[in-house]
Amino acid sequence: MDVPDFIHSHAVALPPIAKFALAMAIIVGIPALSRRIRIPGVVGLLLSGVLIGPHVLGLFAEHHPIVDFLAELGKLLLMFSAGMEINLALFRQAQRRSMIVITVGATVMSDTLSLIVFAICASTYHSGFSVSTLAIQILEIAIFVPLILVGLSRMGAYLLKKVEAD
Repeated sequence: MDVPDFIHSHAVALPPIAKFALAMAIIVGIPALSRRIRIPGVVGLLLSGVLIGPHVLGLFAEHHPIVDFLAELGKLLLMFSAGMEINLALFRQAQRRSMIVITVGATVMSDTLSLIVFAICASTYHSGFSVSTLAIQILEIAIFVPLILVGLSRMGAYLLKKVEAD
């Protein structure tokens, strides 16, 4: 029995009042701990929710009404805190430019992700599905995309600097 299974089996065996007490301790303690390590409290709460949720430690069952409620509450808290950070006066001043940048950025992102999905689908159609082939493709994409983004931008900056000097 490895460590995650050991933790999971003991977490599932906890009585409901202990699980509730742990959840309340996390809700009270994590924001202060998060501020100490200089991340927003909401992010700390979300990360701890992922950690104790059904997909990591499994402290709470999947599709449990209380867990679903806390998950929805967490999403609402995140959206509320993000909305509170927006300076509406500043946004209204730059509304036209902001919308253009958002539209262009979303278009580029959706096109790029569509091409990546198409590349994976085309390869799968051509050679058949294999978990190892899919893993290799994802690894290649994970290496290739940052290499292009960083390498191409640095090479472009270098070439523009050379051309500018001439």
